[in-house]
Parts: sequence; C-alpha cells; structure tokens
Amino acid sequence: MTLKILHYDLNGYVIYQKWFDDGKMLKPKFMEIKSCHLITREQVTLLVSNAVQSKMYIYDD
Repeated sequence: MTLKILHYDLNGYVIYQKWFDDGKMLKPKFMEIKSCHLITREQVTLLVSNAVQSKMYIYDD
C-alpha cells in the first residue's frame, strides 16, 4: 500500500510518498466527503509513522 500527500511549501509543491512494507495502513475516517482535506502537521506525522493503532478521525475546520 502507498500513501501520497501533496503539500504546498513556501517554494512550491512537495509530494510525500510512503510505501508500507507490510501492506497495512490505518485509513483515516473523514467526517465529510470531499475531494481535498486540510490536515495538520501532527496528523501527517501520525499517518506516515504507523503510530495510530485504532481509529483516526479527521475534522476539517
């Protein structure tokens, strides 16, 4: 399984990509169905680190 995150930095766009060797990743549950979600730096860290072992909910403000 692969996770890709597109991020706009001061100098342009950055794409983060992570391959999960075991093929498992906790998929976050979004409270709304949208084509694009704003997430915090902390949420990105949790997504790519496999630190979350249960459910992860993402709320857009």
